[in-house]
Amino acid sequence: MKTALIYPPISNLRYPYLSLPSLAAFLKNAGHQPVSKDANLEAFYDVIPPSEGGVGGEEMDSSALQEAKDVQMDPGVGGERKEWARRFLMRTYLTYYKGFEAEISRSSLVETLREAMEGRNDRFEHYYKERLIPWILAEGPALVGLSIAYPTQMIHGFRIAFLIRRANPRIHICMGGPTITKLLGHLMGHEELLNAADSFILHHGELPLLRLVEALEGGETLDSVPNAVFKGEGRWHWNRIPCSPIDMDSIPTPDFEGFPLGLYLLKNFTLPLITSRGCYWKRCTFCTYREFYKGAFDQRASTLVVGDMARLHREYGCSHFRFMDDACSPAFLRSLARQIIRSGFKVKWSCFARFEKAFSMDLLHLLAEGGCKRLMFGLESYNQRILDLMNKGFKVEEIGGIVEGCHEVGIETRLMCMVGFPTETREEALETMRFLIDYRGKYTSFVVQPFNLEGGTEIDCHPERFGITRVHRGDRVSHGLRYGYRFETRSGMGMQEAARMGEYITRKVREASLNTVQ
Repeated sequence: MKTALIYPPISNLRYPYLSLPSLAAFLKNAGHQPVSKDANLEAFYDVIPPSEGGVGGEEMDSSALQEAKDVQMDPGVGGERKEWARRFLMRTYLTYYKGFEAEISRSSLVETLREAMEGRNDRFEHYYKERLIPWILAEGPALVGLSIAYPTQMIHGFRIAFLIRRANPRIHICMGGPTITKLLGHLMGHEELLNAADSFILHHGELPLLRLVEALEGGETLDSVPNAVFKGEGRWHWNRIPCSPIDMDSIPTPDFEGFPLGLYLLKNFTLPLITSRGCYWKRCTFCTYREFYKGAFDQRASTLVVGDMARLHREYGCSHFRFMDDACSPAFLRSLARQIIRSGFKVKWSCFARFEKAFSMDLLHLLAEGGCKRLMFGLESYNQRILDLMNKGFKVEEIGGIVEGCHEVGIETRLMCMVGFPTETREEALETMRFLIDYRGKYTSFVVQPFNLEGGTEIDCHPERFGITRVHRGDRVSHGLRYGYRFETRSGMGMQEAARMGEYITRKVREASLNTVQ
């Protein structure tokens, strides 16, 4: 039985998302032959340059955009022209994404998806009807799996499902991914939306998808498929049977067959990998690990990770990798760097990390020697009271030394900051701004985002402990494709003030950086 795996628009175009390659490898390892399609990437190239109007509300030079597209798609072109095309297309994508993200916040979740299924003003309709649906019909799968990782993909995922259903009602349509896991509960009771698919898979999908394939192949009911939501006897069933966690050391190397790897927009051709499941810290009070991750933290052996990198280098010529773990521990990174150095493998990699005392100068020198290009730290705040409320587990006085240490050994750093945590004051938020200004030139980039209260977090479960006086629980349904809830606190900045503060901090830090260069 053939399975087609599809990654819908709109999502990151810098490198492939890891869901399809991981699922495809798992199915192939079990003796099945899935085919994969990054519809997110293909749709972007199909829609540019636009036949009329601009991109994301902005006018763009269509002839230049067509030239950049042609250059990027020509494997015989390299050097400065290829770099120009990549930058131009990246700027176009970011503008496009920003405009689309603003659009999806205007209606309720239910209304947004109803409109999507009707295809109202869908900019990718030509791609769907002329390329994607014909490809599906030509492949002839009995099962189509749609991986919905981000809220921006919900609209297009449901539209694609509707078109598949209309083209061939016999195809079993299954949706899964983080966004399905988080938002599906809010669609229960809306039959017209649920009926877009035949089944949904929640949480990690490898084993449930394999069980689904086996059940369909054997003509069985879906009662044996763990973490599945499916329709039977006229009603929807939520199958809560336990799904045994997969040993990270047993999973196969991701399979990128069928991906047009030369068309992604990151400067250095990069492939994603994951080295663990869950979070080794798992204590941050704002994090959704409780809701999404089932089972204990599991770390893949560093020898196997180096083996994954070596295999992908042989098969695709890739020498740059990004680990997609929530955070890689210093202990694992030490082991990984030693394995890379011992192997003689010339590779560059980046990952997310936590500030910890263990990031000593000795370790940073080792990581640099072992190919570490960038560490992306969850700084969140430079105020100790706020860090303690978040349960980040580090002290503000430890941060600067690690940032300076990374700079000294040649490791880039990205600092991810949060503003508007419950009860945070303006003065506390400005401490983060002053740190970013004082250390400009030591880190490579930063981002400041407003705090988002998501369901299933410790804050959501015990809002009173964090000074929250009211949570607007209906917001997931009434405020579009966003995960979070509006909330009110007894003190500190309100949500709108925090959003303005985030914009202010970003502007001031950038101005300070420009003044330093000048």
